[in-house]
Amino acid sequence: MRGKANFYVLLLSMVSLWVTSSTIYMVLPIYFKDSGLSASDIGLLIALGTLPGSFSAFIAGWLSDRIGRKPILILGLFLYSSCFLLFYFFKGFWFFAVTRFIEGVSYYVIPPVATAIISDLFPPEGRGQAMGLYQSAGSVGRITGPLIAGALLSSSTSFSSYFLFCSLSVFVAAVSATILVKETLPHETVHQPSRWAGLRGFRSSLSKMERPIVAFYTASFVQSLGRTGVAPLISVFLHERIVGIGWMEMSLLFSIPQVIPLVLSPIAGRLSDRIGRKMLLIGSIIGLSIVMILYVNCGTFSQALILRGAEAFFHSFTMTLSTAYIADLLTALGHQRRSGMGLGLHQFLTIETSTLGTIYGGYVVESFGFNTLFQVASILLVSGSLLLTRVPEPRTLMRREAIQRE
Repeated sequence: MRGKANFYVLLLSMVSLWVTSSTIYMVLPIYFKDSGLSASDIGLLIALGTLPGSFSAFIAGWLSDRIGRKPILILGLFLYSSCFLLFYFFKGFWFFAVTRFIEGVSYYVIPPVATAIISDLFPPEGRGQAMGLYQSAGSVGRITGPLIAGALLSSSTSFSSYFLFCSLSVFVAAVSATILVKETLPHETVHQPSRWAGLRGFRSSLSKMERPIVAFYTASFVQSLGRTGVAPLISVFLHERIVGIGWMEMSLLFSIPQVIPLVLSPIAGRLSDRIGRKMLLIGSIIGLSIVMILYVNCGTFSQALILRGAEAFFHSFTMTLSTAYIADLLTALGHQRRSGMGLGLHQFLTIETSTLGTIYGGYVVESFGFNTLFQVASILLVSGSLLLTRVPEPRTLMRREAIQRE
C-alpha cells in the first residue's frame, strides 16, 4: 500500500511538469519574438534547451543510483520552477540563453529519475501497467497544458499570469514531492563513494551493461531516429499539404490524438505484463512505419486526423513498453541497482535523436521533399524493429536466471 501511495504522489507531482512543458514550444517562441529577438536567435534558444538535457538525463540517472532518487527529483523540480520566473524578470538574448540552459538541464533530469522510482516500486509483472499510468498522466498534462496557457494568455495583455502559473504549479509539485515522496533506492546502495566515486565508477557502471541491454539501446536509437525526423516538421507538412487548414484545425490535429494514450497506455502496459513486451513493441514499431508511408498520400483534414490518431495509438505502446522493457532487462541481468543510470541512458539516446532528427529531417525535406522523409522514417523504424528481434524477452531471461540459480 505504501508503494502505491508513493507512486500516485509521484504521478500527481509529474502532472504539473507535463502541463507546463507542453506549453513551452507554444508560448516561448512568441515571447522571445515580442522581446525583440530575431528568428535565428529564437531557433538557437530553442536548441539550447534540448542539447544540455540529453547529457543531464544520463548523469542524473547515474547520480540517482549513487545518492538516491529523491534528492535529484526535488532539485530538478525546484530548478525548473525557478526558470519561469527568470524568463519573465530577466530579458535579453543572453539572459534567455542561460535560463534555457538551466531549464533544459533541470527538466530532463526528472523523467529518468521518475521512471527509476517506478522501477524500484514495482516488480516486472506489474511494471508495464505502472509505466502505462505514468504515460497517461503525461497525456493529461499535454491535453490540459495548452488549453490553460491559451486561456491565461487570451485574458491578459502580458505573459505574467502564464509564467506565474507555471512557476507556482511546479513549485507546489516540488514541495509535495519533498514532503510526500519516499526514497526508493535500497538503503545499502546509497552513499558508497569508495565503490562508485568519480569517473572510474562511471566507466565501471557503463562497462557492466551486457549485450542484450546494448542491443536494446541500439534498436531504440534507430527506431526513435525515424520517428523524431518527422515529428518536428509534421505541422509544416500538414500546413503545406492540406488546403485551407487553419490554426483551429491544426490544434485539433495535435490535441485530439492525445486522448488515445491517456486511455490506451495503461492497457498496453497491463497487456504486456501478461503476454510479454517484445512482440507488442515490435508490432507497434512496424505499425508506426506503416503510418509513415500512409502520410505520403495524406491530403485532407479527415485523412490527417485518422493518421494522427493511428500514430498516437502505436506511440502509446512504444513509449510505455520501451521504458518497461529496459527496466526489466536491467532487473533480469542483475543491474537493478544501476536502473537510474540505465533509464537515464535510454532517455539520453531519445533526446539525442530529437536533435539529430531535426537536422536530418530538415535536410531531407529541403533536398528531396516530405515523401522521401516519410520513406526514410519508415525504413529506420523497420530497421529498429529488426534489431529488436535480437533482444531477448525479459521474462525469458528472468526464468533462465532463476533456473541457473537453482
